[in-house]
Amino acid sequence: CVIIKTESLNKDMLQYGYKIIKSENNGIESQNNYFKYLNNDSIKFINTIYEKDFVLFGYDMITSAP
Repeated sequence: CVIIKTESLNKDMLQYGYKIIKSENNGIESQNNYFKYLNNDSIKFINTIYEKDFVLFGYDMITSAP
């Protein structure tokens, strides 16, 4: 089983033989744009549902809406 994290997705996919199609939207900046759609209730929901994932994969929980 291989775990590939979002922040190293392109590099890791290339390592395993996948071809990456470049686009203007696959940079780090575009990944962070999703946070603008979150409010405090949605953040609470995400942290509750995915708490084990945050712990197992070593991510920090989201603390507040931007």
